[in-house]
Amino acid sequence: MKEVEKLERKFPLEDHLLVVEINKLKEADLPVDLPADLPTVDAAVDPGFVQLCSISACLSTFGKMLGMQPVKFEDLVRAVKLPGQTLAGLYRDLLSILLLDGSQHPSGLRRIRRWVYAMTSEWGALVWPDVLARYILTKPNVDASVIAAAKALQEKEYQSVPWEDHAALLQFLLDDVVETRTVHEEIDKWQEERLEFVAQKREDKMEQRRKERSREEAAREKRRKAEEERREKKEAFEKLKAEMLEKGEDVSAMQMEVDGEGEDERDLDEQEERERFQIPEEKLVYSGDEYDRKGVLAHRKWVEQEKQRLAREYEEYKREKGKKLREQQQKLRKEREALEAEAQLHAKKQEALDRELAKRPIRLNPLGMDRNKFKFFWNVAGQRSAIYVQHPESGEWAHFSDEATLDAFLTSLDWRGKRERGLRKALEKRLGSIRSGFRGQQDKSKEKGSPPTRASSRLSRQAANGHGGGSRVSFSSVCSEDSDVLDTVDDSLNFLTHELESVALMADKSGIPYVARDGEEELKWKVWFEEVREDEEEEGSSPLEATKTHLLSLEHAIWSTFPNPEEIANDPSSTMGAGASASASGFGGMGTTFAASALPRMELEQMENSSSDEEVDERSLEGYARMRRKMRQKLVWFSNGERDSWQEMVRTAKTVSSLAYCASTLSQRLVIVQRKAGAKAKKLGK
Repeated sequence: MKEVEKLERKFPLEDHLLVVEINKLKEADLPVDLPADLPTVDAAVDPGFVQLCSISACLSTFGKMLGMQPVKFEDLVRAVKLPGQTLAGLYRDLLSILLLDGSQHPSGLRRIRRWVYAMTSEWGALVWPDVLARYILTKPNVDASVIAAAKALQEKEYQSVPWEDHAALLQFLLDDVVETRTVHEEIDKWQEERLEFVAQKREDKMEQRRKERSREEAAREKRRKAEEERREKKEAFEKLKAEMLEKGEDVSAMQMEVDGEGEDERDLDEQEERERFQIPEEKLVYSGDEYDRKGVLAHRKWVEQEKQRLAREYEEYKREKGKKLREQQQKLRKEREALEAEAQLHAKKQEALDRELAKRPIRLNPLGMDRNKFKFFWNVAGQRSAIYVQHPESGEWAHFSDEATLDAFLTSLDWRGKRERGLRKALEKRLGSIRSGFRGQQDKSKEKGSPPTRASSRLSRQAANGHGGGSRVSFSSVCSEDSDVLDTVDDSLNFLTHELESVALMADKSGIPYVARDGEEELKWKVWFEEVREDEEEEGSSPLEATKTHLLSLEHAIWSTFPNPEEIANDPSSTMGAGASASASGFGGMGTTFAASALPRMELEQMENSSSDEEVDERSLEGYARMRRKMRQKLVWFSNGERDSWQEMVRTAKTVSSLAYCASTLSQRLVIVQRKAGAKAKKLGK
């Protein structure tokens, strides 16, 4: 038994060590119980469901600090399973946050500057899928599944991409968002605040323990003093009684006085109390001459008077005793109420600090772990209908949502183990909410017939796009809100055609003539618009291919007015002459034209590495660099190689987004060159 008591003093132990120690005692036939077997959880959880829970939890945690509205888990599942404007808005918000943070990077990434222009301009509603794909494909050390999903965005429209790819893309973007400067600064702030709250919790607990110890010490001291007073009174009474016996006096009527205060009062039963207020038996009988009539009558009168006196004293004693008892009970009740109020105040402070800590989560913590290190989660992303269990080695997930399994866990979790004691306390603390969540899900399952861990795939696209009775999530995006009308490919193509017409009108107002790709004759832009209308009305043609043709024609006309340095150098009629060839070669870095189909991957990316559209203070540049920059701002393309790269991207575009990205690049370059040309014309006019 000593071994058992020695082991019990060590509780709680590490769970596996507990089993080892108990087995040793069992081998010695000592009375000790082994930990009960834990129930098994066999209901598997879809990994996609876990990933969506993680995405929803991350959005809930960091969305508010980034200016995004919260997204419920059910709305997220609907948006990912049936892509529409909700998913587009979510993508654009996350991507814009990353690009705006990246544009402030000290290295001044040129690609990001071009992407920011495309995303924050009127093109944002169209180009975001292609910008997203480029953002991912140009990053190193990206998971293969994410790369495959990014390539899928360039191969087909985002509405046709599988939902698993959307989940992988959202997870990747959120991982990058967490690494941004804004989130890092906020997390650092949270960490400092969490340390303060944890310190407050610790100090509050220590203060509460100090008060409890002080009360316990005061109670012990009070009991010690009372015991000492009783001992002193008893010694004094015994001493007085001995002295009276030595003198031969009668001590039968002597009684030790007892203070009537709380626990110091001597415990007397009702019979003993009555005996104190009754005439002794020997005095009830007259001891004198029985024939002395006067003596007998006097004795009877004395007995009656004594009984009345003792009865009055007994009633007075009972009243005083009841009064003292009521005062004592009232005093104890006030003390108890004060202690309860103090405990409630302490609990409220702890709960308030816990709520503040929950508002600043650094990582998702489980409820606890069992002896086998299985992690238990509940209320992740608002999922209160089940408890999810993660395997420690394989990482696989399972769940249970019935109260019988919950009760079995509460019974079998061993309080003697450190991990299981913590898990049991966490479950008991949330037991009411967990049971309520289980029952609510069971009621819904009876109505809908769907398990809690499976998202329904039979939702209407109309509801998912916000046109029906389904719920809809709105985002305060930093980008254009035109994604609300681009639910289909036809809407996107119509919007792209409209933007191309806007670029053509800009070129016309800038005095740029329309030059057909198959001739050198200058025409009116009306011809280009008529070609666009004819292709729109023609049946059986590919709208995407027709739009490619119109975009290439538009670029050819603009490029004819602002040719590349190589073309100027090779033109005999050019005023720059042959001397410009060397400078153009040195300026462009690509002095020869080659077939677009033979362009290597690096050359295809050359247009995105151009520094001409960077916002650099020209006063900080050297004279030659300043001259090169001014010359570059007068040209649509830096070199023939850059132009060939752009044309190849147009020809190989498979989605409206990829084609719109090329159009946004041309639009950006036209704005730059026509601005410089207009400024020069205005200067010459003066």
